[in-house]
Amino acid sequence: MQLNNNTNRNHIEEYIDIEFIIQRFKYDLFNDEELERLCNFIYEMVKNVQSASRDKELEEFKEELKNKPIYFPSVLFNVVHLIRMVVIDLENLKSGTVNP
Repeated sequence: MQLNNNTNRNHIEEYIDIEFIIQRFKYDLFNDEELERLCNFIYEMVKNVQSASRDKELEEFKEELKNKPIYFPSVLFNVVHLIRMVVIDLENLKSGTVNP
C-alpha cells in the first residue's frame, strides 16, 4: 500500500473522517455491523504496512470483533500495539537485528 497514492488517500479519507466518527460515537449511532466494518478497515490498513510475521496476531484481533458488542477502546489499544510492533520491526531492520 502506498500512502501517497491518491486513490488510497481518498479511500482513507472517506472511511476515516475523525469528526464524523466522533459524532457517531457521541450519539451512539454505530450499529454492530458498521462498527465491525470500521474496525476491520482499520486493521486492514495496519496489515498493509506491517510485517507478514505479525499477521496472525492481527487476525486474532479481527476474530475478536465477532464477539458483540464491540468495545472500541479495546480495538484502539490493539491498533496502537500493532503500530508499535511496526515501529519496532522497522528499528530492528534498520539496526540489522531481528526479534520475533
